[in-house]
Amino acid sequence: MRCGLPPVAERTLIGAYERVLARTPDAQAQADETGSVTFAGSFERSLRLAAGFAAHGVGLRRPTALLLDNSLDAVHVWSALGLGGMVEVPVNTAYKERFLLHVLNDSGAELIVIEDGYASRLAAVAGQLTALRTVAVRGDVEQAAALRDRFRVVPLADLAEHGRPDPCLATPAS
Repeated sequence: MRCGLPPVAERTLIGAYERVLARTPDAQAQADETGSVTFAGSFERSLRLAAGFAAHGVGLRRPTALLLDNSLDAVHVWSALGLGGMVEVPVNTAYKERFLLHVLNDSGAELIVIEDGYASRLAAVAGQLTALRTVAVRGDVEQAAALRDRFRVVPLADLAEHGRPDPCLATPAS
């Protein structure tokens, strides 16, 4: 390691997880007002979410939009996209109407993960979205009921619960 850093080829998300899991898998990795999670728990949840995204059609190098507040779920969603080789499209939580519409259409994201409180913003532009097909909701999925006639609406929790981790996701790219 030069200057305490691994070689450039090993400076990846999976590389970071491998190093920390080898040393301290049960150490606290993240925390928010809802609780905390260990590195091993974070890795497992992220892999499950990556598998859940893949099961909903998000493939390698495919964009997924995130309209999320800071939370453990947001960290795990971001990590899942990275582990799955997917592309994160960060959406500023202040965006509304034409700014939101521009980012989503320009990105080509077919799936968005949103906080339940932002469902009305998405509903306001739903008829003009060209690529979006699926909305994963963090929180009360009923707040996104108005989106059901246009998109597949799923609870974010279901992605993690139904996703089966793919061992290939846990292997650094060759």
